[in-house]
Amino acid sequence: MICVKGTVKEICDSHSAIAHCSEWNLTLKYIDHLDNQVYLEQGTDPSSKTYHRLKIYYTPEDAYVVLGGHRIYLSEFLRTGVHTV
Repeated sequence: MICVKGTVKEICDSHSAIAHCSEWNLTLKYIDHLDNQVYLEQGTDPSSKTYHRLKIYYTPEDAYVVLGGHRIYLSEFLRTGVHTV
């Protein structure tokens, strides 16, 4: 298992996009399966991008993260064409 270290921004910047949620302008950059966390980048303008490390919560139907008090279901994300090994 690969151990990823660094700040949230460093981790996001060092990984390609996995999926995108256009409603929240979020890009999923990395999934930490051991700690059940996702690393997200929000925004498109480099000067105003924000970076988030969020815990994954599970329901019987889906998984979600909480950002700004809002539930964002992982099923709302669309996979990008980038595949990582």
